[in-house]
Amino acid sequence: MVSLNTADGVITIGNPSVPNANTHTSWGIPVADPGVPLSSIASLGPVNVQQVWRTQPSVRKVVEFAARNVAIIPWKVYQRQSDDDRIRVSDSAAEKLLRKPDVQSRRTSFDLLYLLTCDAMMYDRWCVVLLDDTKGRQWLQRIPPRMLLVESDAIDNIIHVGVQTAQGTIDLTDEALAIGTGWSAVDGIGVSPLVTLSQILQEQTNAIAWRNAQWDRSPKFTGIITRPADAPKWDDKKKERFIQSWRKFRDSNAGGTPIFEDGMDYKNLGSTITPDDANDIEGRRLSEIEVCSAFHIPPELVGSRQGNYSNIAAFRQMLYGPTLGPILERFEQEFNLQIIPALDASGDGLYGELDRNAALNGSFMEMAQYLQTAVGGPYMTRAEARSLLDMYKIPGTEDLIVPLNVTAGGLASPTDTGSQNRKARQSQARSQARMALRRSALDELATVKTKAEAGLADTLRGIYQRQLDEHKTGENAKDFHRKWDKILADAMNPHTWATALAAAKSVIREYNPDESGWSEDVMQPYIAAVNNNAAQKINDGMLDSLDELDESDQESDDDTDPKQALLNKLKDSTALAWAGALVANCAGFGRQDAARASGLTQKTWTVTSANPRPSHAAMNGETVDMDDIFSNGARWPGDGGLDVDESAGCTCVLSYTW
Repeated sequence: MVSLNTADGVITIGNPSVPNANTHTSWGIPVADPGVPLSSIASLGPVNVQQVWRTQPSVRKVVEFAARNVAIIPWKVYQRQSDDDRIRVSDSAAEKLLRKPDVQSRRTSFDLLYLLTCDAMMYDRWCVVLLDDTKGRQWLQRIPPRMLLVESDAIDNIIHVGVQTAQGTIDLTDEALAIGTGWSAVDGIGVSPLVTLSQILQEQTNAIAWRNAQWDRSPKFTGIITRPADAPKWDDKKKERFIQSWRKFRDSNAGGTPIFEDGMDYKNLGSTITPDDANDIEGRRLSEIEVCSAFHIPPELVGSRQGNYSNIAAFRQMLYGPTLGPILERFEQEFNLQIIPALDASGDGLYGELDRNAALNGSFMEMAQYLQTAVGGPYMTRAEARSLLDMYKIPGTEDLIVPLNVTAGGLASPTDTGSQNRKARQSQARSQARMALRRSALDELATVKTKAEAGLADTLRGIYQRQLDEHKTGENAKDFHRKWDKILADAMNPHTWATALAAAKSVIREYNPDESGWSEDVMQPYIAAVNNNAAQKINDGMLDSLDELDESDQESDDDTDPKQALLNKLKDSTALAWAGALVANCAGFGRQDAARASGLTQKTWTVTSANPRPSHAAMNGETVDMDDIFSNGARWPGDGGLDVDESAGCTCVLSYTW
């Protein structure tokens, strides 16, 4: 039944108390049966839930992730004895039914919790009702949201619950049930999150359709063959012969070399579908993040965004704490409201809990160490230990054994030797040893950097001398670069490479002595790119200086030697500036690469100078993720992408953590 406010008063569609009467208004006007409750249509709008479930992998991944992790948590029923005491009632009808909701339909506790979680996330409402038959059998029946009929009054209190069937509406209002609905501005029924996400999901659908169209309709060729305009005239016979020979070469699996005639050339165009056209990874990732946000699931938990959970324990705490905790709490409260009291025939005040500790608990070894420390002594009998191993019970093993060397306030276990009391001192000693190792590694790196700067400066001075000696007025810039870029890059490489390698070793020595996951070969392409880029910039500056030199030779009328003055400037300042900048950048890169390869996830900026730049002093202690940049835009101290004011002469260093 749906009530509508109109200018003529309130009218209703349907009457839940009269079977087959739901197709007439209060005025007696026939209304076509929609097949599902009208309230469901109102809360879902145009969204087709089944279509979303079938075609939107981001929604299905997030919802199933939550539902599966909720479903593995077992129900336990307790009886409250006092404010600080309770007993487990595992043989109660309530716990038996919660663990086996419907034996006849082969519905397990996992199945029921899985489906209810999916209902809550997909429809923003869920319902389960306690039913029995004439034979005394009881079971928990989930009501699919598509058939669920919920009505609320003017202040959003639920006043009617029913299930819509082909034969009419079955009234469940007076049954023992658990029901949950979300928030809505117009009623107490809720609004599906899929309605909120509909535009994002539609955008993703359109993007996939567009990319598929690109693959289907775009021409598939990687290059073209060109023939000079002034080539000899090509008759039809020669043209056809060349086309057939090219097709034969293209279709051949044996390899070979094509032969071109009359100056023809093959121009490689690459793929006709650009990476931007074909790449949908970023779009999918952003869609998944939006879906995760809508369902209050951190994207890191489902793999939609890189996370930094340091261990499994931290992952479990996040999962069953603020992420799934509200869902679990809601199920507990709703089941304890009517269903469990209805199963408590003796009136013992039973209540149910979803045992989150079963999901949060670590390994048996972790739990044993924790409990032993917590209780300060043995906590398990031999009978209980045998039960954990599924071994039969031996009489006389029910008593707790307390060894003579275990006393109150003393050792917690006969296996303890007091060494646990030295853990703090050992941790402090390890920290001091690491700091000493770090200082030693950084001192060695500083020695290598000083040597590399001096060697690189001398190398640049030698190149500058040769360039001036071989310079000719009016020298072509392209020829100059073609000759000197490679010479300069090759000459710089020994110094930049030695710096990067020593920097990487300084991190490996401290954090990853086994060099697990790290290879020096990975750094070579970056160092080569640094050398090539620097060579081009240095030679650009040299060309400008040579142009100025040529002009000064024509205009000078004094005894000053412009060439010598330029050479002195290049040797005294330019060479030193370039050497310092390149060494600092390569050292920073080497440490970053080794830290990432070693599995370190965060980096911290540390100032070592007694008189640092104000901007660097403000950054002291700043910590960011490994691939992020610091507040000054740097990836590492001396980053080549920074302005010279931020990088020149910087002595700051980075420390790393997992």
